Amino acid sequence: MVKFMKKILILAICIFLLLNFKEDKIITAFNENEEYSFYILEFLNKNISTNNFDKYFSNLNVIWIEPYINELYADRIKKRYQFDNLNKFKSKYLEILIDNGYRNEAINLKLEGIKIKKIKLYASNKIVENLKIENMIIKITK
Repeated sequence: MVKFMKKILILAICIFLLLNFKEDKIITAFNENEEYSFYILEFLNKNISTNNFDKYFSNLNVIWIEPYINELYADRIKKRYQFDNLNKFKSKYLEILIDNGYRNEAINLKLEGIKIKKIKLYASNKIVENLKIENMIIKITK
């Protein structure tokens, strides 16, 4: 009886170990039909900036942009900006920085590009699915 219990215990431990070391794969699933919705895209790697924004979003209906804001002046700067076009956004954001006394930061961002944290856009699920951006979080919103 003891040998039988040892075998069951060893078998249970083996099954437990196999299940714990199994790799989880996350697959984003979209509907087959082409529905248009509002999406909020969040970029975790800070890999989207005003320098490469047009590469991904030139033909999409972007509603607003939320740039990464330095914590030193986060309480003085507005978080979200309505989006008409990229040049208006850049000039407005840099102008706000300069007006608040962050001229050096504005010059650096003008050269390096303003890092984008989030955007809200109106697009089809197929278009959003085809955006090949590393570490992007997609949220459907109203």
